[in-house]
This record gives sequence, structure tokens and C-alpha cells, in this order.
Amino acid sequence: MHPDELEFLRSWLSRAAEDLDAAAALSAAGPACIGSALFHCQQAAEKAAKAYLAYTGTPSGKTHDVSSLLDIASDTTSAFEPLRSAAATLTPYAVVYRYPGVTSPPTAEQLGQALSDAHAFFRTAVSLLPPEVSPGLPTQPSASVEDAGPPAGEGERDTRETSLRVGPPRHPAGEPSDRHLPR
Repeated sequence: MHPDELEFLRSWLSRAAEDLDAAAALSAAGPACIGSALFHCQQAAEKAAKAYLAYTGTPSGKTHDVSSLLDIASDTTSAFEPLRSAAATLTPYAVVYRYPGVTSPPTAEQLGQALSDAHAFFRTAVSLLPPEVSPGLPTQPSASVEDAGPPAGEGERDTRETSLRVGPPRHPAGEPSDRHLPR
């Protein structure tokens, strides 16, 4: 694979990891930021799927619909299929809480599930790409979801309570970044 192609794929994964870190940081900021955190979960899933599609040379078009991206990816892999329900849940978060007019506020439970789903998209994409695409990128970004409770049953979506550990943002080399700090 040409170095420019590797860098392009790394860029998609790096941005997905940044969105996961942003979602975790926003979730720690409290209930007022849950909607924004949900947006970043959707973005992470979208960018992870687009990284895989870029790898296969499959055009993804200009869409934020994660389910549509899975439809396109299904021509070359079934690895994302277990995430169909997650894609349908994440897709509306691209816009629903970003504009006025929402009738009910997002919940911590929605966010816990969205973080789990977004991490699953990230891990799936990384697992499908050649190892040289992700050196220095963690297989799970620095924000991690720790489960509290028994796993969901067969075929059920995981709705367990979650707690988060948020680490410093990381750049593709895996080292802490200070780019988020004011200059």
C-alpha cells in the first residue's frame, strides 16, 4: 500500500478516535453536554466506517447515515452486520440534538449505549484494516467505557450503566497532545 494511502486511512481513524475522546470528555462535563457527546459518537462510527470503505476503494458519498454506509460495506464484508441496530440508533445523533426543537433531552443511558456502539465501530474498522494503517493508534481510543453489570443476553443491545475514564487526547503517534489547549 502506498504511503499516501496509509496516511489517508490513518487520518480517518485518527479523526474517529478524536471523536470518541471528545464524546467521553463531554460526557464527563455533565447532562448539558450529552447531546454534543452523542453527536461525536455518531461521527466516530461514521468515520470508522468511511475508513474501511476508503481502504476497499469503495466510494462512500457525502452521507452521515451510518446505516447507508453499512449497506455499502456489506458488499465486501459482513463484519459490521452485528452493528446494524447500533447504526440505526447512532445515525439521528448527527443532527437531532444539534438544533433547537427537540422535545425531550438526551439521557445518560442513551450516551452509555452510544459510546459502547461507537467504540464497537472503531474496533471493527481497525480489525479490518491492515496493521500498518494503525501503528500508534490504540485499538480503543484513550476514552474507555467500563461496564457495571452483567452482559446483555444473546441478541439484546447492551443498556448497562457505564462509567468513563478519560485520558488526554492523543494524536496518531499515540502520544498525549496539547493541540486542544489555547495558545
